[in-house]
This record gives sequence, structure tokens and C-alpha cells, in this order.
Amino acid sequence: MAWRPHDRAEVDADNPRAWARCDRCYCLTNHYKLRWQFRFAGPRLINTNLLVCENCLDIPNPQERTIVIPPDPVPIKNARPSDTSVETDYLSTDNDFYIEDDTGDNFVIGGENPQ
Repeated sequence: MAWRPHDRAEVDADNPRAWARCDRCYCLTNHYKLRWQFRFAGPRLINTNLLVCENCLDIPNPQERTIVIPPDPVPIKNARPSDTSVETDYLSTDNDFYIEDDTGDNFVIGGENPQ
């Protein structure tokens, strides 16, 4: 009596079970051993509708998960920032040299030169 190959499918005459093929490797196995393949899409797992065997089942890649950024902190009402910055009305260079016009006076931001 000749037997045909059944790949990974188990045959039991007392308790027959359905056979199916893996969607990835196309290997013949018992249907109850096939698992749904999932992957991350946004913050949750989605079903890819692939029934795969144990050898082809992939763990969902966490790098496909979206990053959940926490909310901004609650702002302070009527905040009073400290006055630590010193502003000058004169234009200057990186070396703190004042920029002068043709007459030798310093340039003033937003106004005329005080005399």
C-alpha cells in the first residue's frame, strides 16, 4: 500500500482533522495548527489575514509601532519671567564692536541715533 507524503500534516483515523496549506511556505499541515499573522499598524496590532504555520509565524516588529508622545505640561497662568537678558539698542558684531555709520555714530535699532 502506497502512502503519499503529507508534509507536516498528521493523520489519525479515529480523530480526523482538516488539512490546510500555510499561506507563506505552502506546506501542508493540520488546519488547527495554523495561526493568524499580526503586525503593528499605528498603536495596535492588525490581522494580515495570513494563516501561517509555526515555522513561518513572525513576531510583530515593535519598530512599526507609532510613538505615543505625552501631552504638554499645563502652562502657568500669569507667569512672570525673570529679567536676566540685557538688551542693547545698538547694533554690534560678534566681538561686541558697535557698527557705525558714515558720521561715526552707532546704528540704533528701531529709531534714530541719540545725540
